[in-house]
Amino acid sequence: MWKKAMLAALALCMSLSMPAFARVESEQAQIADLEMTWPVVKTKNKKADALINKDIKLFMDDFRAGFVDRKFTSGRTWYETKYEDNQLVSLVLSDLRSEGNENRVRTSGVVYELASGTRLPLSAFVRVTVADLNGYLASQCYNSNDVRIHPDKKVTRVPEDFFLNPDGSISILFQTDELGSLLDGPAYIRLSQPDLRELNARNPKV
Repeated sequence: MWKKAMLAALALCMSLSMPAFARVESEQAQIADLEMTWPVVKTKNKKADALINKDIKLFMDDFRAGFVDRKFTSGRTWYETKYEDNQLVSLVLSDLRSEGNENRVRTSGVVYELASGTRLPLSAFVRVTVADLNGYLASQCYNSNDVRIHPDKKVTRVPEDFFLNPDGSISILFQTDELGSLLDGPAYIRLSQPDLRELNARNPKV
Protein backbone atom coordinates (compact mmCIF):
# COMPACT_ATOMS: atom_id res chain seq x y z
CA MET A 1 0.00 0.00 0.00
CA TRP A 2 2.82 2.42 0.91
CA LYS A 3 4.61 1.80 -2.37
CA LYS A 4 1.42 2.47 -4.28
CA ALA A 5 0.90 5.74 -2.41
CA MET A 6 4.48 6.87 -3.00
CA LEU A 7 4.26 6.24 -6.73
CA ALA A 8 1.00 8.16 -6.82
CA ALA A 9 2.58 11.13 -5.05
CA LEU A 10 5.54 11.25 -7.42
CA ALA A 11 3.26 11.20 -10.45
CA LEU A 12 0.49 13.53 -9.35
CA CYS A 13 0.63 15.72 -12.40
CA MET A 14 0.22 12.68 -14.65
CA SER A 15 -2.94 11.59 -12.90
CA LEU A 16 -4.82 14.88 -13.03
CA SER A 17 -6.81 13.73 -16.05
CA MET A 18 -8.24 10.76 -14.14
CA PRO A 19 -11.85 11.03 -12.93
CA ALA A 20 -12.24 11.92 -9.25
CA PHE A 21 -13.19 8.97 -7.07
CA ALA A 22 -14.30 11.10 -4.11
CA ARG A 23 -16.48 14.13 -3.48
CA VAL A 24 -15.47 16.61 -0.81
CA GLU A 25 -18.50 18.46 0.49
CA SER A 26 -18.75 21.21 3.10
CA GLU A 27 -20.66 21.07 6.35
CA GLN A 28 -21.23 24.18 8.46
CA ALA A 29 -22.40 25.00 11.96
CA GLN A 30 -22.44 28.04 14.21
CA ILE A 31 -22.52 27.67 17.98
CA ALA A 32 -22.13 30.70 20.26
CA ASP A 33 -18.95 32.47 19.03
CA LEU A 34 -17.79 29.55 16.89
CA GLU A 35 -18.14 29.45 13.11
CA MET A 36 -17.26 26.01 11.82
CA THR A 37 -16.81 24.68 8.30
CA TRP A 38 -15.37 21.22 7.75
CA PRO A 39 -15.08 18.71 4.91
CA VAL A 40 -17.10 15.54 4.47
CA VAL A 41 -15.46 13.05 2.12
CA LYS A 42 -17.76 10.75 0.16
CA THR A 43 -16.45 7.85 -1.91
CA LYS A 44 -17.97 4.67 -3.34
CA ASN A 45 -16.73 2.82 -0.26
CA LYS A 46 -18.81 3.45 2.88
CA LYS A 47 -16.19 1.88 5.15
CA ALA A 48 -13.52 4.22 3.77
CA ASP A 49 -15.91 7.16 4.19
CA ALA A 50 -16.44 6.30 7.84
CA LEU A 51 -12.71 6.08 8.57
CA ILE A 52 -11.83 9.34 6.81
CA ASN A 53 -14.66 11.36 8.33
CA LYS A 54 -14.02 9.93 11.79
CA ASP A 55 -10.44 11.19 11.54
CA ILE A 56 -11.62 14.64 10.43
CA LYS A 57 -14.05 14.65 13.36
CA LEU A 58 -11.12 14.36 15.78
CA PHE A 59 -9.82 17.71 14.54
CA MET A 60 -13.22 19.32 15.04
CA ASP A 61 -13.71 17.70 18.44
CA ASP A 62 -10.40 19.14 19.65
CA PHE A 63 -11.47 22.61 18.51
CA ARG A 64 -14.83 22.42 20.26
CA ALA A 65 -13.25 20.97 23.41
CA GLY A 66 -10.82 23.89 23.60
CA PHE A 67 -13.75 26.29 23.52
CA VAL A 68 -15.70 24.35 26.16
CA ASP A 69 -12.58 24.33 28.38
CA ARG A 70 -12.33 28.12 27.92
CA LYS A 71 -8.90 27.97 26.29
CA PHE A 72 -10.21 30.57 23.83
CA THR A 73 -13.36 32.67 23.60
CA SER A 74 -14.16 32.68 19.87
CA GLY A 75 -12.96 31.04 16.71
CA ARG A 76 -13.65 29.50 13.37
CA THR A 77 -12.58 26.53 11.24
CA TRP A 78 -12.10 26.13 7.51
CA TYR A 79 -10.41 23.77 5.07
CA GLU A 80 -8.83 23.50 1.63
CA THR A 81 -8.81 20.56 -0.74
CA LYS A 82 -5.21 20.64 -1.93
CA TYR A 83 -5.23 17.62 -4.22
CA GLU A 84 -7.64 14.90 -5.32
CA ASP A 85 -7.53 12.04 -7.81
CA ASN A 86 -8.98 8.53 -7.98
CA GLN A 87 -6.53 7.23 -5.35
CA LEU A 88 -5.81 10.06 -2.90
CA VAL A 89 -7.31 13.16 -1.35
CA SER A 90 -5.19 15.80 0.39
CA LEU A 91 -6.79 18.30 2.77
CA VAL A 92 -5.59 21.12 5.00
CA LEU A 93 -7.78 21.67 8.07
CA SER A 94 -7.34 24.99 9.86
CA ASP A 95 -8.77 26.76 12.88
CA LEU A 96 -8.42 30.24 14.34
CA ARG A 97 -8.59 30.51 18.13
CA SER A 98 -9.06 33.99 19.62
CA GLU A 99 -8.52 35.04 23.23
CA GLY A 100 -8.56 38.78 23.83
CA ASN A 101 -6.12 40.38 21.36
CA GLU A 102 -4.36 37.11 20.59
CA ASN A 103 -5.33 35.19 17.47
CA ARG A 104 -3.59 31.93 16.70
CA VAL A 105 -4.06 29.69 13.67
CA ARG A 106 -3.55 25.94 13.97
CA THR A 107 -3.42 23.70 10.94
CA SER A 108 -3.36 20.01 10.06
CA GLY A 109 -2.39 18.52 6.71
CA VAL A 110 -3.88 15.10 5.98
CA VAL A 111 -3.68 12.68 3.05
CA TYR A 112 -6.07 9.75 2.75
CA GLU A 113 -6.03 6.68 0.53
CA LEU A 114 -9.54 6.53 -0.87
CA ALA A 115 -9.75 2.76 -1.37
CA SER A 116 -9.14 2.00 2.31
CA GLY A 117 -9.78 5.27 4.13
CA THR A 118 -6.30 5.08 5.64
CA ARG A 119 -4.53 8.29 6.61
CA LEU A 120 -1.10 8.07 5.02
CA PRO A 121 2.03 9.15 6.89
CA LEU A 122 4.70 11.41 5.40
CA SER A 123 7.04 8.41 5.19
CA ALA A 124 4.72 6.84 2.62
CA PHE A 125 5.87 9.53 0.19
CA VAL A 126 9.29 10.75 1.28
CA ARG A 127 12.01 9.79 3.76
CA VAL A 128 13.32 13.05 5.20
CA THR A 129 15.29 14.07 8.30
CA VAL A 130 15.50 17.23 10.42
CA ALA A 131 18.89 17.97 8.84
CA ASP A 132 17.39 17.59 5.34
CA LEU A 133 14.60 20.06 6.12
CA ASN A 134 17.05 22.61 7.52
CA GLY A 135 18.88 22.38 4.22
CA TYR A 136 15.76 23.57 2.38
CA LEU A 137 14.80 26.20 4.93
CA ALA A 138 16.55 29.18 3.34
CA SER A 139 15.13 28.70 -0.14
CA GLN A 140 11.90 26.68 0.05
CA CYS A 141 9.97 27.92 3.09
CA TYR A 142 6.65 29.77 2.70
CA ASN A 143 4.13 31.40 5.02
CA SER A 144 0.36 30.90 5.04
CA ASN A 145 0.00 33.42 2.19
CA ASP A 146 2.34 31.37 -0.02
CA VAL A 147 5.03 34.07 0.27
CA ARG A 148 8.61 32.85 0.61
CA ILE A 149 10.15 33.60 3.98
CA HIS A 150 13.64 33.21 5.45
CA PRO A 151 13.19 32.06 9.04
CA ASP A 152 15.80 32.66 11.73
CA LYS A 153 14.53 29.58 13.55
CA LYS A 154 15.64 26.06 12.77
CA VAL A 155 13.63 22.91 12.15
CA THR A 156 13.62 20.71 15.26
CA ARG A 157 11.27 17.93 14.15
CA VAL A 158 9.82 16.22 11.09
CA PRO A 159 6.06 16.97 11.19
CA GLU A 160 3.39 14.48 10.17
CA ASP A 161 1.28 17.35 8.80
CA PHE A 162 1.74 17.73 5.06
CA PHE A 163 -0.19 18.16 1.82
CA LEU A 164 0.17 17.20 -1.83
CA ASN A 165 0.34 19.72 -4.66
CA PRO A 166 -0.95 19.29 -8.23
CA ASP A 167 2.61 19.66 -9.63
CA GLY A 168 3.77 16.57 -7.72
CA SER A 169 5.54 18.46 -4.94
CA ILE A 170 4.85 17.93 -1.24
CA SER A 171 4.52 20.69 1.37
CA ILE A 172 5.48 19.87 4.97
CA LEU A 173 3.54 21.99 7.48
CA PHE A 174 4.79 23.69 10.65
CA GLN A 175 2.56 25.35 13.22
CA THR A 176 2.24 29.09 13.84
CA ASP A 177 5.40 30.61 15.35
CA GLU A 178 7.31 27.34 14.93
CA LEU A 179 9.41 28.62 12.02
CA GLY A 180 8.06 32.01 11.00
CA SER A 181 6.57 34.80 13.07
CA LEU A 182 3.11 34.91 14.61
CA LEU A 183 1.99 37.03 11.64
CA ASP A 184 3.23 34.42 9.17
CA GLY A 185 0.81 31.85 10.56
CA PRO A 186 1.55 28.21 9.75
CA ALA A 187 4.57 27.82 7.46
CA TYR A 188 5.58 25.05 5.12
CA ILE A 189 8.64 23.70 3.32
CA ARG A 190 7.90 22.68 -0.26
CA LEU A 191 9.76 19.69 -1.70
CA SER A 192 9.76 19.35 -5.49
CA GLN A 193 9.64 16.05 -7.35
CA PRO A 194 13.46 16.11 -7.86
CA ASP A 195 13.84 16.81 -4.12
CA LEU A 196 11.64 13.80 -3.31
CA ARG A 197 13.64 11.49 -5.56
CA GLU A 198 16.92 12.72 -4.09
CA LEU A 199 15.75 12.33 -0.50
CA ASN A 200 14.39 8.83 -1.03
CA ALA A 201 17.64 7.79 -2.71
CA ARG A 202 19.70 9.34 0.11
CA ASN A 203 17.74 8.04 3.08
CA PRO A 204 17.43 4.25 3.24
CA LYS A 205 14.23 2.54 4.31
CA VAL A 206 14.12 1.67 7.99
